[in-house]
Amino acid sequence: MTSEPGAGGSAGEAGEDEPRRGYNWKRHLPRLVLLGGLALAAVVVAPTIPRDQTLVFRLGEEVQPVRSLEATWTRYGQDEPTGGVTLTFPDHAPRLVRHQLHVPNGQYVLAIVLERAAPETTSRERANLRGEHTARIRYVRRVDLEGGKTIVPLWQEN
Repeated sequence: MTSEPGAGGSAGEAGEDEPRRGYNWKRHLPRLVLLGGLALAAVVVAPTIPRDQTLVFRLGEEVQPVRSLEATWTRYGQDEPTGGVTLTFPDHAPRLVRHQLHVPNGQYVLAIVLERAAPETTSRERANLRGEHTARIRYVRRVDLEGGKTIVPLWQEN
């Protein structure tokens, strides 16, 4: 009786015809290169994806009553602002003023101007259309936005 190759010959005979080799990684190399390229692209692109950020301006008692708050944000190392906002308050601003923006995570420079009713005359005062005196207080703050809430303390600087 002769044994046929598919009829259940011995294991030794099958092993001699086709020797068993280790894992053939070359067959999967294109797939691995593609996955590595996608991972690298995700790492490069992820920092530029805009995220919801909340700025919380904490107004100190010494700067009240605030009538308006102007803020611009510029990505650190750039010259042009990424965005800005002007908030006005009929009577005066609350102690905490929140503003939501949609920008990528990273370091930003905030340029902030508070306009407040001025109880006394100073060199920074000016009269508005209603004849009331106002003072403008300027701040520059560097913040690191990380996709959440960032508190920006503002107080009277002497």
